[in-house]
Amino acid sequence: MLPKRIGIDLGTANVLVYVKGRGIVINEPAVVALANRENTVVAVGSEARNMMGKTPDTISVIRPMKDGVIADYLITEAMLRYFIGKVVGRVNFIRPEVMICIPIGATSVEQRAVRHAAEQAGARRPAQLVPEPLAAAIGARLRRDGGWALIVDYGRDASGPGSSLRAVRGHRGANILDRPGEADLSAHVDFAALAAAAGARVFGPIGQGDFLRRLGIAHRAETLKAAAATSQRAAIDAALARLIAPDQMGTLFRVLAVGDDRSAAPAGFSDTPSDDT
Repeated sequence: MLPKRIGIDLGTANVLVYVKGRGIVINEPAVVALANRENTVVAVGSEARNMMGKTPDTISVIRPMKDGVIADYLITEAMLRYFIGKVVGRVNFIRPEVMICIPIGATSVEQRAVRHAAEQAGARRPAQLVPEPLAAAIGARLRRDGGWALIVDYGRDASGPGSSLRAVRGHRGANILDRPGEADLSAHVDFAALAAAAGARVFGPIGQGDFLRRLGIAHRAETLKAAAATSQRAAIDAALARLIAPDQMGTLFRVLAVGDDRSAAPAGFSDTPSDDT
């Protein structure tokens, strides 16, 4: 059984929850009603908003988000737990993969608070964060114009526990503890979480080497060599190997395409449709 893939827009006024394959399933106010004496949640979302101005002194109605960031961590966690539970059900043996939109100006402390609240609320670790303007811009552009967004970066195909660090030396993967200071350190992109948050047709991810071969890079290299001086041909071969060889950048980088149903399958992915993943 595959885990559900959920995207959450945790806004100051409203919370939107998207589930891949179903679309937006929740659009409710970011409001929580709390019993003051017991410090327990009485209601969340629309039900809590309807209680505003109508509750006794023993119940407080609170907005736990302020300016798009967490103002009350524990109440935000309870709110996330409620919305995630509403999507996955009361009995859930497989934690959902969750990506949450955050404001562009959120500090590292605020980002950690959002991630930790989502994980404590039942999301698979690590919960993924994406800046709201980036997600909104990609989605709006694809809905308006069609076409595809192509994402190429270091990454892994599946969400889950494990190191997210990658060390690269001389265009090859390296042990992050071997010869410190001599390698570039980067973080894996969680392509599974990106695909879940896209809310659109998805192809890939596939390795950069496979992607470039399907685009005809080998033929292009032969064309360049035919017109090149003899002294340049070895450099072209080396550059080609650097881009596509499995022990170099061919598998270091992954490629993902996100688009809409109006557009034909993008070049380079003809053999790897993943609309149902």
